[in-house]
Parts: sequence; structure tokens; C-alpha cells
Amino acid sequence: MTDRKLFGVVVRAFGLWSIIIGVSSIHGIVQIYGVRTINYFDWQPAAAFAVVYLAAGLALLRKSESIVEFAFPAQGLRPPDNSN
Repeated sequence: MTDRKLFGVVVRAFGLWSIIIGVSSIHGIVQIYGVRTINYFDWQPAAAFAVVYLAAGLALLRKSESIVEFAFPAQGLRPPDNSN
């Protein structure tokens, strides 16, 4: 496995991990606070935590190819040498 492919796997794995953390945070908010205590504002920091992780995970999964291309630029895309 090349370094480029390994880095792509790491980026995608971190994106998936971030989504799992965000979903588990949402589950925790619903389980702890529930619908009956939605008037209290204690759930807002936890919701912000969940939204940040969900957004980061979705961005990492969606833009993983761009991140890999930025880290490991393609070698065959150099301009032609016209020094003849």
C-alpha cells in the first residue's frame, strides 16, 4: 500500500469516526435531556459539540480526495519541458 492510499484511508477513517462521535452525542442528548426538558438550555453546548463533529466528519468524507491530492500531488502533471 502506497503512502497516498494509506493517507486516504486515514482521512476517511477519521471522517467516519467524527460522524460516529456526532451521532452518539445526539443520542446522548436525547437520552439525557429528552423532549420533556427541552425548555432548559443545558443541552445547547452538547448540541454544538455534536454539530461540529457531524460537520467535520461529512466534510472529511466528502472532500477526502481533495485532501489527499493536496497532501500528495500527482507526479505526472508537470508542464512539458520545451528546452529543445
